[in-house]
Amino acid sequence: MNKPLTDRDITFLKEQIKPAYVFSGFTILFLLLFDLLIFLNQFEFQLKYLYLINIGLFISSILIFYLVSNKYRQDIKSNKKKTHSVKLQNKAAEITQEAGSGTLHQPILGELFPKLWGQKMKELNVYYFVIDNTKYEVTKELFEAVEVGESIEMHYSYYSNQLICICSNNYFSYL
Repeated sequence: MNKPLTDRDITFLKEQIKPAYVFSGFTILFLLLFDLLIFLNQFEFQLKYLYLINIGLFISSILIFYLVSNKYRQDIKSNKKKTHSVKLQNKAAEITQEAGSGTLHQPILGELFPKLWGQKMKELNVYYFVIDNTKYEVTKELFEAVEVGESIEMHYSYYSNQLICICSNNYFSYL
């Protein structure tokens, strides 16, 4: 079933386009720095080769931007999303550690200065739904609201088929 995109869905899809902007921007920045290096150092470099390199990199930058962002822009323009109703196979809660939050315990220094050298990693609770043998991370509220075997809706963008959110009743879990 098709539904219109919400403002939050459009924001999510616009965030998916950002890497294309970043890659194209860095490619053009590299192109400008390369030209500046050539002109400042006055290398023995023929201008026709420089123009060919510039044109090639500029066209490839635009082409890659178009290929990466085209389907997301079509989704925003069409303003519709697909919804699929599926049954929840299983759900799981795991305790994981936040990367980079702890420090390596040093035997002597850890006893003398426990806050500096003996800090443990911060634990996080992560909640998952298993749907069609695939794990999806969800919020705690949605995890507690839905039981195994219940029907939930999965919202996908229309053209890029990107999972936007998982919802049940009035609970939403945006990715």
